[in-house]
Amino acid sequence: MYLSKIWLFLLGVAAAAALAIAIIVPRPAARAIAEVERERLERAQITARSLLATTSRQWIDKALEASNDGKLRDILEGASNPAKLDELHTQLTDKLARFATGLKGVDLQIAVDASGRVIGRAGLEGAEWKDSIAGLPLVDDALRGWSRDDLWAIDGKLYVVGAAPIQSDRSNGKIIGAYLVGGAVTLDFANRLKTNLGAEIAFFANNTYSAASVDRPLVDDLTKEFTKQKDSMAAAGHSTPVALSRAGTDYLAILAPLPGLAGASDSFYAVLMPRPKARGLMATLKVIDGSDKKQIPWIMLIGLVVLVIGGGIALQVMEHDLPIRRLQEAVGRLAKGEISKLDDTAHKGKYGSIARSVNMALERTERDAAKSAPKKSLGDVLGPPPAAPSMSSIPGIPAIPPAPPPRGSGIPAIPPAPAAAAPAFKLELPGAPKAATAAPPAAPPSFVAPSFAPPAPPPAFAPQAPSLPIPPPARAAAPVQPSEPFTPLDLPSVGDLVVPVATFAARDESGPTKIDAGGGGAEEAYHRQVFEEFLGLKKKCGEPTEGLTFEKFAVKLRANRDQLVEKYGAKSVKFQVYVKDGKAALKATPVK
Repeated sequence: MYLSKIWLFLLGVAAAAALAIAIIVPRPAARAIAEVERERLERAQITARSLLATTSRQWIDKALEASNDGKLRDILEGASNPAKLDELHTQLTDKLARFATGLKGVDLQIAVDASGRVIGRAGLEGAEWKDSIAGLPLVDDALRGWSRDDLWAIDGKLYVVGAAPIQSDRSNGKIIGAYLVGGAVTLDFANRLKTNLGAEIAFFANNTYSAASVDRPLVDDLTKEFTKQKDSMAAAGHSTPVALSRAGTDYLAILAPLPGLAGASDSFYAVLMPRPKARGLMATLKVIDGSDKKQIPWIMLIGLVVLVIGGGIALQVMEHDLPIRRLQEAVGRLAKGEISKLDDTAHKGKYGSIARSVNMALERTERDAAKSAPKKSLGDVLGPPPAAPSMSSIPGIPAIPPAPPPRGSGIPAIPPAPAAAAPAFKLELPGAPKAATAAPPAAPPSFVAPSFAPPAPPPAFAPQAPSLPIPPPARAAAPVQPSEPFTPLDLPSVGDLVVPVATFAARDESGPTKIDAGGGGAEEAYHRQVFEEFLGLKKKCGEPTEGLTFEKFAVKLRANRDQLVEKYGAKSVKFQVYVKDGKAALKATPVK
């Protein structure tokens, strides 16, 4: 019994473990992929910084090329004479315009003198000049003789700027000014970087969106992340990865501050890459292809399935099929009468319990059959009564008559016995054969002997033989009236109870129906009352009453009444309703 249950339990545990493994296994792989993507994102961020530096270097080269122009040197050398500034500004403006036609993507040109004063400007605020931009790191380094680059954030835009010093040919290489040239960071610039990075990139000037290779709504929230991680970014050089989602696509972004002057004014850039989706069990099953299926060890898997199924079938046969077959064979022998009961010790577990239950049912059936066996009549049990003895066996001594019964007892007076030996008293029962004289019968359980008054003292007499003892007077036995049978109203009748006629009145007082059957209207009323009681008792016992009418019932009562009156010479018949074996029954009693 238990082995098959344990087997099923183990199979359930194995199935649950296999399902858990199938669900969990993709997660480590997803974490590994996410870690790889994170490292890739960090490398992309470093590459983006390098590309920015490379782009800035290109502007330095352009600035160096322009700084070697002789016309530009002559203009800046004469800038020391204030009277010629307006003329020199006009000449420089024309020169910068010609430079712009030869340089692709130029958005900014500035020429300053040795003091950092703007002599000419093109592109950004081209109409303004004579202002000083000294103090800017890029300008100061260029006036010191260094060529360098920088990122500027101006009016929400980013500019990559390169600067180169301009030396005089007449004053032994004296620095007479500087030339600055640069281009704005635009969408085209971001897309070029995207191609080289293999990732999306976005630029922010003064913590405000400037340009990006992706839709702006996707990167609008990055300004909040920059504010949160600004301090950690300054120490680590970049932020922790930030998760973004747009139009059902997840991204992972890293923020980094921009170098140069722009970085000092909360300008930064962000590199974004599509976030790898964690594949669960169902997603993994959807992407399985033919090459994956070839890696499954089908032979080993099929062998394992056959082994599991075979083990389950073997346990099923051993613990269920064979015990059931043994129990069926034993029940078949019991049905054929070969055995009287099942051997419950030969069956184990629940089948032994079934065998014990069957044995208990058989024993209960035998007891019920013994209880319901037909009983012998009282005449068969008691036999015929013995002959009444003489009241006196001594000659000359008259018999002592019994005392008369009390008045009102309902018992008829017993006549005195004759002097001669009394003839044998015979009790005749309806339908019972007459038996020979036998010992006095024992009183039936339902018979209660009537009480008699003590006998009167005998009259005085002269004993002829005083030496002989005088026997006690014998009391004559009261006549016994045969019992009354049940009426056969489609119900089981009982005719084996014998009750003396003298007890009819006393016993009838305890019955539920106490109205004697009269004649005419009284008889019909009595029969209707009996019918109502019988009908109510059948309903109470849960028996069907369809088809039971008063007319049929009354006809049956009258037939039974006439039969009992004719058979016992009774004056009337009393009917009593009672419950027998859970069903309504009716008993008819003749009344003398």
